Amino acid sequence: MGKQVNLRQALRQARPATVSIRLPLEKGKPEQLLVSVNAKRYSIQRGKTVEVPWAVAQVIQQSEASDRALALRLRALAEHPPVAVL
Repeated sequence: MGKQVNLRQALRQARPATVSIRLPLEKGKPEQLLVSVNAKRYSIQRGKTVEVPWAVAQVIQQSEASDRALALRLRALAEHPPVAVL
């Protein structure tokens, strides 16, 4: 168990405490993005470069990746709809 604690400490020290991000302004999306990490809420202004905790940047990155994957899947389903078998 001692090795796990040391590994966790090493990983925390290796990553930055904060990260600069800039969320693009997008039509139809609110001007601010709300993110919640460990019961803390963050309101991130779109169109401005801001410093956020590393974990918040990771949540945003994972959310954007999920959105892209969903868009690709929906496009694939629209091009090739599943065949209903009766």
